[in-house]
Amino acid sequence: IQAISDAFLMNTFESMGLSLDGVQAAPGADKTEHIDQIKEAIGVLIEQASALSEDKLKDPVLDQQVPAAGVLGDSFARLSENLRQIASQADALAAGDLDNSVFQAADQGTDDRVLASAIEQVRENLKGLAGDTNMLVRAAGEGKLAIRADAGKHKGDYRKIVEGINQTL
Repeated sequence: IQAISDAFLMNTFESMGLSLDGVQAAPGADKTEHIDQIKEAIGVLIEQASALSEDKLKDPVLDQQVPAAGVLGDSFARLSENLRQIASQADALAAGDLDNSVFQAADQGTDDRVLASAIEQVRENLKGLAGDTNMLVRAAGEGKLAIRADAGKHKGDYRKIVEGINQTL
């Protein structure tokens, strides 16, 4: 009965994405005698899930690698890295650094990545707004007050900004 329950328990852990290969057992010992390592891995994964759900991307628990965490742990590590990359991009956008290397380091195939695609769209919108604003400022500096930016290329408040500058000129 013990062997059957141990096999069932280990199979359950593996089906959850945990890795029994990461369990360190003494030679000749059964991995089921080291359930504490699996419990530790689950505890770390719970802490990581909590940190990610609370937007605590600088929490050191996200840097912990637990051998028994397996595929599930790898997924949390990739999620953490992806969110940190997006946070770096958002920081660059907030600072007005639209050509920061964090954008080039990101995966360019963002069509099916919702957050990455949205960040890239914001970046493109801001670059367009900055380009039109710079063009209008240069034209005004040269005394060409009849030049206008195409407000139709912009949406929402970006469009209102361009329309406002056009009206001011």
